[in-house]
Amino acid sequence: MSVAMQYLFQGWNTRGNGKYKDLILDTGSEEIGHVEMIATMIAQLLDDAPVDPQENAFESDPAIAAVMGGMDLQHAIVTGLGPTAKDSNGVPCNGSYITASGNLLADFHSNINAESQGHLQMAEHLSIKMSQKCWEKNLF
Repeated sequence: MSVAMQYLFQGWNTRGNGKYKDLILDTGSEEIGHVEMIATMIAQLLDDAPVDPQENAFESDPAIAAVMGGMDLQHAIVTGLGPTAKDSNGVPCNGSYITASGNLLADFHSNINAESQGHLQMAEHLSIKMSQKCWEKNLF
C-alpha cells in the first residue's frame, strides 16, 4: 500500500509534462491492483477455514491456547477477519513514509531506491531459501 500511495501522491504533485504524471499515476494504479490481489488472496484463504484443528490445539496445548487467547478482537469484529490497512505489527497505515516532494527527479530517485531495496530483499530471501534446500538435500 505504501508504494501505491507514494506513486499516486507523486503523480498528483507532478507539474509540467503530462506524460510523466500519467506514467506515475499508471504505476500507482498498477500497485493498487497488487494490493487488491493480496487482499483477495487473504480473504479466499480465510474462507471455509476449518476451526476443528484450532479448537483441538487450543484444548490440548496450553502454549497454543495462550497464543490464541491473544486474538485481535477488533480484527474479527470490525473487518470480519478480512485484510486491513495495517502492517505486520498491527500498526495502522499512515502517510508519514510517503515521499512526494513535487520534484519529479528527486521522487524518481526515491522510487528507484525503494524498488531496489524490495528487489534486494527478495533476492536475499530466495538466496537463503535456496541455500537451505541445498543444505537439506546434502544432509539427507
